[in-house]
Amino acid sequence: NLGVELDNGRMARLLVKLCIVVDHQGLPGGGGRWGETGDRYVLKLLHDFIFHQAQPDTGLPLLDWGHVAESLNKLDAGLEEEVTLMSRDGGTLLVVSFAELKRALLSAYAELSGMRM
Repeated sequence: NLGVELDNGRMARLLVKLCIVVDHQGLPGGGGRWGETGDRYVLKLLHDFIFHQAQPDTGLPLLDWGHVAESLNKLDAGLEEEVTLMSRDGGTLLVVSFAELKRALLSAYAELSGMRM
């Protein structure tokens, strides 16, 4: 049971960090686009990849807990495996590794942590 609880805690911390970074607006007066620039944009695409999957034939939401857990575990491990991320409008397509995504997440979270006054 300890192993399961530790794994759950790791995934929960990673999930919270991802949500904080993706949903944060940045510094006051910064225009509110902090989360949509640089490495943070790729994290927004990752968030969509993990949580906004759709069934190809109907477009209905695909609620696949296995996909969520697998993606978070790959992110946590920082695997060199690549994933294709696409913007909601289909205008942007990026291929990045989970290792790059993990570095971007840790960097963006550290940046936010440094903003505390």
